[in-house]
Amino acid sequence: MDSGFKVSPLRLNHGLGQLHSWNLVEIENRAQRLADQALKIWQQPDLSEGAIAGYRAKFIERDGFDWSMTHTILAAIPAGNWTSYHQLAEAVGTAAQALGNHMTSCGACSNPHRVLTWDGRVAESFRWSSSEEKRHPSEILMTEGIRFDDKHADKTQQLLLEDLLSLVGELEE
Repeated sequence: MDSGFKVSPLRLNHGLGQLHSWNLVEIENRAQRLADQALKIWQQPDLSEGAIAGYRAKFIERDGFDWSMTHTILAAIPAGNWTSYHQLAEAVGTAAQALGNHMTSCGACSNPHRVLTWDGRVAESFRWSSSEEKRHPSEILMTEGIRFDDKHADKTQQLLLEDLLSLVGELEE
């Protein structure tokens, strides 16, 4: 297009050709205008909490990965021990990032505070799946007997791959 956005046939681009600058303020203004237009076109449904929970469960299940072993291992990690995202992901056959994402959104994951980064720190992106829990994971871990040195959990209290599999009877002799 020779004239750029000034004569764009797309309604979505309406008004862009009249802008003198394209910066953060203009981008945020446009985003808000588009969001307002979208809400006028597509009304937000009025759904019960139960219906929303059902949709969330279906969304979580869509990835096709069976998280049941994750839930079993997490439930079996005893107080006074911790593991890493990498070790747990290795045990259940997925990637550490996928595991972390799952744990953040899954109410069935017990003891998520017992899963730390490779070097024994609480992940910066750690989130409880329930908004009711307000305590910091390290606070709970310390009450369970985990020792910390400069925000790093004691490595002697870490459960490795073999330990995790042994907890649930999956270690091949």
